[in-house]
Amino acid sequence: MEKQRSEQKVSASTRGLDYLNSKTPFILSLSAGIVILAALGILLASNISFITFNSSSITSLESGLNATATQELQILVNATNYMKTAFLLFLPIIGIAGALLIYASVLMLKGNRKKKAMGGVLSIIFGVFTFLALFLLVPTFPVAIATLIGYFGTVGLQTSLSYILFMLGSLLGLFNGLALLYYMSNEKKKDES
Repeated sequence: MEKQRSEQKVSASTRGLDYLNSKTPFILSLSAGIVILAALGILLASNISFITFNSSSITSLESGLNATATQELQILVNATNYMKTAFLLFLPIIGIAGALLIYASVLMLKGNRKKKAMGGVLSIIFGVFTFLALFLLVPTFPVAIATLIGYFGTVGLQTSLSYILFMLGSLLGLFNGLALLYYMSNEKKKDES
């Protein structure tokens, strides 16, 4: 029984060393950053109309409309402006997080133990950061989304795909950073004992 436990400890330790010395942390962090930046590109391309939206060109049409049509137009303008603000606020933050995940991957590949730990910390921070930004981005405009889907069906497959990719990238970064720091802390304890 004692021998079996000892073998399990050796196996776990070997697994940790294999992970730390392999290119897996680099590949996972790089993949996370690329996935997040790809999702950002898809989201920008599929929603460029929101980002370039100019409400003054639309509101000039109001003079020729009846009261009901004017009210509906105003609802659409408000919903679109709301989404534009959300995109302009959160998308640069998510883009920076994706780029810094790629930087973290470079630290993991070329760095010593200290730099690898720094890469792991960055990977966790920006994995969580992207995840939180995504969850702040989506619920900030449910009414705007519902309004625009109701009128135009604007938020479609590309936007859904980009949200899934954001989530995947942030989880990859988070998992990779946690695994790296976990194995590094185990190795440090082993060195000290």
